[in-house]
Amino acid sequence: MYAQCEIRALVLAAGKGTRLQPLTLTIPKCLVSVGGKPLLKRWLESLEDIDCRSVIINTHYLHDQVEDYIKNQDVGKISVILKYEPKLLGTAGTLYQNRFWFRGCMNLIIHCDNYYDGRLELLLNAHKERSQKCILTMLTFDCDDPSSCGITQVNQDGILTGFHEKSQNFKGTMANAAIYVFEDDFLDWLENESNLFDISLDIIPKLLGKIQTVHTMDKLVDIGTLERLNKLELELNDVKTRTNEPFRTERR
Repeated sequence: MYAQCEIRALVLAAGKGTRLQPLTLTIPKCLVSVGGKPLLKRWLESLEDIDCRSVIINTHYLHDQVEDYIKNQDVGKISVILKYEPKLLGTAGTLYQNRFWFRGCMNLIIHCDNYYDGRLELLLNAHKERSQKCILTMLTFDCDDPSSCGITQVNQDGILTGFHEKSQNFKGTMANAAIYVFEDDFLDWLENESNLFDISLDIIPKLLGKIQTVHTMDKLVDIGTLERLNKLELELNDVKTRTNEPFRTERR
């Protein structure tokens, strides 16, 4: 639908969610519900909407709950591959370990602990129309707390020229949404890299001038703390009250 090749995705869901404790003492962060629906389910539905055929979900903390959840869920036409990591590989490490699986496809990387109220077509279309010099496409959004995000600088063509990960000194509000699209040209670059652990620290700074960005005005929230989670729930409740409509728990 959006490309000649198959669409695949890596959904990063292995984190411990320590800042969400005590909620995450008994539930993995990817299964935390927002608006009455687990984050993982939201992402699988969004991926099915763009005809994604196959997904890798990496697991670690309380991995048995994620495995049980997938086993008992209707995931539509998506083939789900669960990859348990006895020791966390990091976002870039997980990507690198599974690099051969992505070959020949249009691929997404998604952080499961984000709530995104938009559609992934925006990112896919931007990737298709990216500058020829770019090998990765990044979604950006306006953040409320720049010190908790990776703040981006871009040129007139939307190409990333500067990146400041959780900096207390740099001022800006346009942030990395941690959702990416890539194809084989990025994998060719990845093959020549080593000691990769974190995408924001070990990949993005090396690709300045080679990352296309596209900005979304839809709501995107990093569910990293109880404060952010509770604030989002209040906002969704407010929308429900004002519109007299249920949460968006049905398929879009």
